[in-house]
Amino acid sequence: MRSALLCGLGLLLIGTHGFAQTGDLSPRPVARAHALTIEPVIDGHVLDDPAWRGAEPITGFQQIQPNAGAPASQKTEVFIGFTATALHIAVVAYDDEPQGIITTDARRDSSLDDTDSFRIIIDGLLDRQNGYVFGTNPSSMMFDGQVSREGSGQFIPGGSDGLNLNWDAPWTVKASVSDIGWSAEMEIPFTSLRY
Repeated sequence: MRSALLCGLGLLLIGTHGFAQTGDLSPRPVARAHALTIEPVIDGHVLDDPAWRGAEPITGFQQIQPNAGAPASQKTEVFIGFTATALHIAVVAYDDEPQGIITTDARRDSSLDDTDSFRIIIDGLLDRQNGYVFGTNPSSMMFDGQVSREGSGQFIPGGSDGLNLNWDAPWTVKASVSDIGWSAEMEIPFTSLRY
C-alpha cells in the first residue's frame, strides 16, 4: 500500500540557488522511489550507507544560476527511498574544489540562496499548486515550509503569498563534507505529509 502511494507522490527536485521549473506544464522528470530493506543511518555519509545500495540515482540536473537551462557544472546524484514509516532522500553533491563549499547560516529556515544547498518540493496532492519544500546545506541546516498557489509572490521568512516558513514539520537531516564534495540524508515521516 505504501509503495503504491509513494509512486503517486510528486517530487520536484530543486538544485542550488533556485527552483527547477518556471511554472510551465512541461513534463516533469520521473524517478522511482526505492523500497529500502534497511533504514539508512542519517549521518550524511550516503555512499557508505548500505541502505542505498541498489537504489538508482537521479542525475542530469540543469543549472538555475548563473546559466539557466545549462547542464549542471558539477555532478549531483539524488536517491529516493522509503520504509514503512518514512520517505528517505539522499543527495551527493560532487565538487572539484570541496574547500570552496559555501555555508552562510545554520539556523532553521535561514535563506539558502547564498549557500551551496539542496531543496526538494513534494507535491503530494499532484495538483502542481501546493506542496512542501525541504532543504539543507553542508552544515545540516533544516529548511522547510508549505508551498501554496505555485509559490506565487515573494518568498520571505515567515511566509508570504506562497511560502509559509512558519510550518515546521518533524523530520531529520544530516550533512557531511568530504573530499568529493558534500552529501546529505533526509528522513521525512509520512505523518508530516499530505498525499
